[in-house]
Amino acid sequence: MRTSLPLLFTLFLVLAKAASAQVPTPEAFLDGYRQNFTPHHKLVEYYRAVAAASDRVQIEQYGQTYEGRPLIVAYVSAPENLARLDEIRQTHLRQTGFTNGQPSSQPNNQNTSQPNNPPLAVVWLSFSVHGNEVAGAEASPQVLYDLATGTTSLMGGQITGDSLRRYLQNTIVILDPSLNPDGYTRYTDDVRRRQTTFLQPDPSAWEHQETWPGGRTNHYLFDLNRDWAWATQGETQARLKLYQRWQPHVHADLHEMGVDDSYYFAPAAEPFHRYISDHQRRFQTQIGRNHARIFDANGWLYFTKETYDLLYPSYGDTYPTFNGAIGMTYEQGGSGRAGRAILRREGDTITIDDRLTHHHATALSTIAVASRNAATLTREIADFRRKASDTPRGGVEAYVFPASENSAARLQSLATILARHGIEFGSPGGRKPTYTGRSYANRSYRGEGAAGDLVVPTHQVQGTLLQVLLEPDNEVPDSLTYDITAWSLPEVLGLKGYILKDGVGALTPFGAATATSTATASAPGYGFALPVDGFSTWTVLAPMLDDGLVMRYSRLPTESGGEEIAAGSALVLARDQRPGTYDSIYARLRAVGLSPKPISGGFVDGGYDLGSEAVRRVEAPTVVLVQDDALDVNAFGHVWHMFEQRLHYPIRPVPWGRIDARSLSDVDVMIVTDGIGQPDERKAEAIEAWVRAGGRLILLEGAAEAFAGADAFSLKLKERGAKLEIAADPENPMRPYADRERAAVSGNSPGALVAAQVDVTHPIGLGLPAEMSLLRVANRPWAFFSSGGYNVIGVRKDPQVRGF
Repeated sequence: MRTSLPLLFTLFLVLAKAASAQVPTPEAFLDGYRQNFTPHHKLVEYYRAVAAASDRVQIEQYGQTYEGRPLIVAYVSAPENLARLDEIRQTHLRQTGFTNGQPSSQPNNQNTSQPNNPPLAVVWLSFSVHGNEVAGAEASPQVLYDLATGTTSLMGGQITGDSLRRYLQNTIVILDPSLNPDGYTRYTDDVRRRQTTFLQPDPSAWEHQETWPGGRTNHYLFDLNRDWAWATQGETQARLKLYQRWQPHVHADLHEMGVDDSYYFAPAAEPFHRYISDHQRRFQTQIGRNHARIFDANGWLYFTKETYDLLYPSYGDTYPTFNGAIGMTYEQGGSGRAGRAILRREGDTITIDDRLTHHHATALSTIAVASRNAATLTREIADFRRKASDTPRGGVEAYVFPASENSAARLQSLATILARHGIEFGSPGGRKPTYTGRSYANRSYRGEGAAGDLVVPTHQVQGTLLQVLLEPDNEVPDSLTYDITAWSLPEVLGLKGYILKDGVGALTPFGAATATSTATASAPGYGFALPVDGFSTWTVLAPMLDDGLVMRYSRLPTESGGEEIAAGSALVLARDQRPGTYDSIYARLRAVGLSPKPISGGFVDGGYDLGSEAVRRVEAPTVVLVQDDALDVNAFGHVWHMFEQRLHYPIRPVPWGRIDARSLSDVDVMIVTDGIGQPDERKAEAIEAWVRAGGRLILLEGAAEAFAGADAFSLKLKERGAKLEIAADPENPMRPYADRERAAVSGNSPGALVAAQVDVTHPIGLGLPAEMSLLRVANRPWAFFSSGGYNVIGVRKDPQVRGF
């Protein structure tokens, strides 16, 4: 029996309505939805409830936060697609050039080679990476509901329930409702504690005064939107694993900005990084025009092509872009100050309902445009990958970091980051290659390869991303940039590397030779030395110190048994260790690829004998980190995270108001970060007395400036020259008013790498290279010590600078 098309369509509508009736609406499931903020656990519960009620939704937990909250995504698509989701994922990776092999057929036996059966689009929507920018997370339940039920409340008629159902036939949508659950919870809980029964839109109301440290950052007070390239945080590392599994065609990052701003969406502002393709530029415009039609139909204000550029590779828009995707930021006016409703400068009141409605619109619009262009997206991203693999930029064939010039710990630091980004690397295999190219300082180079070298070939699908991350120089065509302008990973990690114009042949797995060589030797009878090569070695030594390791160091180079031992090396003697631990300490260091040098005895051939007073004993110090509500959140969090998650060493946060002689009585080291106020006379005297008694005070950034004003300390700022003249130039009285913004930032440093010199004879300089790169993000000119102290690190008047 043949059923008529009208009857089939009627039956389809009845079934669709029945399915939507079983899926709970956000309003029914979430108390006060659109009027109050949703607790994170309720957000997760709603996603799971929708997945349980809809065959268009699957949930995956891909990690958890430092505070134990789940990180989840929802996969949303047609039921027949979800039934074979992993097969579709693998087909997508083959179609887009991420993996080798022939793509399998699409649902309903559709062959992807036929032009009328395009491949699936993969769209990833990331909500609220900044925890106090809640409109994204609050919009996500409505987006999920509309996709799960094939209905939409989107105004303007641009997208209908029918079109949503059609889009899901050829689209996999990945929804991450909250990239930063810890920050989101901190902010929303804080607002709920301070909110009143009746809305108080006045900006001076308590609800609109966010308390320190605010909800923007994660547990360790890191900005997760600037961590994509560095991947220091657990949330980022978990997300990158999932991202590498999917490699979406389109990634949109939904944020909020200043409360008086309207709404921003693509296309992005200049400067664009020079490796961004014409297709990526065109598609940003195409998707922006679609958003604009919806916003125009509803009378909503917006802007494009301003403020948010595509340069620094560590954002949620740029990182996907350098992976070949269409990466975009969407910014809604509101953010942490907005609360539930706030009166804006123009006299209107914007509510959480307004804010989530706008994000809901751009989310659905993004899915619509991607679905309509699935074939083009797949073809273009595959072409992006092919060009990256076949024709590397600038004729660069590889980057090499010789084992003879870099410590194993530093090389492993780079290897870890590369692996997190799916970048291939290795060591020379077989015959030793001859390297030809140039150094990072642009000097010609020719050298012989060795088994332990770290080699990164550019002929690979991640070729564009790796060149963006590893190249020494970045073109910055305009001074008006949003953020950091230089980021070369090798220079930041203190590696000596070379850029090769010739191939390096076959590679073997990096670290294999080192792992084989470390498995055998037993601990020397008297002791051993371990070169301390900057931060990397301390990530191994610090937890061992906390576990009872005792070490010594000499301020002069030493020679023992014909082995040269650098000044500042860790000297581990069998006599110093707890009974039964010495051999295990040695084995533990060898197991992580470090190469201890044997010490034959206390009588040395050069330098101080090991029993000399000049050879200092080091035991685990007690470290305090000053906390205060005036501190820069990131500065405090970075130190906290470094100790607990990188060094795995305890640190004691103590409020600034509790710092006195008594609280410092058992403290060896005190760290004060940016933002602290000048200590009063009593506190300054207590800290000075503690320092004179042997305490070590570390002042970072503005904290040094605050202490420079106290009489007890000899720090001082350099005399500043005349302020930059921004008024009309007498030589050019008709300078355009339009140039005022560029003139105002001409003395700023948005983030550049600056070459610096190090006094490696100073105790603070021990273990550091004689030259290193500093990230310059502020304009504090310091006077060199001329008396009363010794300068450790200095920058020449005309240093080498990368970035703007």
